[in-house]
Amino acid sequence: MESGAAALRALGTRKALLLCPFDEHLLGEGIEALLPKDAFQAIKTAAEQTPEQVYELAKDRLSKAPGAQAIYFQGAPLNPVPVIEQMENDFGVPVVGSNPTSIRRILSELSLKFSVAAKGRLLGEWPDLVAI
Repeated sequence: MESGAAALRALGTRKALLLCPFDEHLLGEGIEALLPKDAFQAIKTAAEQTPEQVYELAKDRLSKAPGAQAIYFQGAPLNPVPVIEQMENDFGVPVVGSNPTSIRRILSELSLKFSVAAKGRLLGEWPDLVAI
C-alpha cells in the first residue's frame, strides 16, 4: 500500500476511491480513502472480472464517491491495467493500480525513469516521488 500512496501523492491526490477485493483499506499517510459500501465476497470474484467489468465497476463506484481525485486499485486480482487509459480519459481522474506502482517505485528508487504509453498518467508521465 505504501507504493500506492506514494504514487497517488506524486499525482497530487489527497482523496482517492479505493477499489480492493480484500480487507486492506489503509492507503497511507496523506491520502484519504473513499471506500465503496459493497465489497467483493471473495478475491476469486475480483480475479474473474473482465476489463469491461473492471471499467464499469470503477465508473459506478466513482459516481458514488464525491470528491474523489483518483481511483486506486489495490491487489493484483482486480486488474485495471488493460483499461487504465480509457478510464482516465473518460473519468477525468488518474487511475492507479498496485502492481504498476510497485514496479515504478522500485525503478524510481534505482534512479530509473521510463515512459510507458497508453498505461495511464502514472507510467506515462513518471512523476517524481513525493515525500510526506
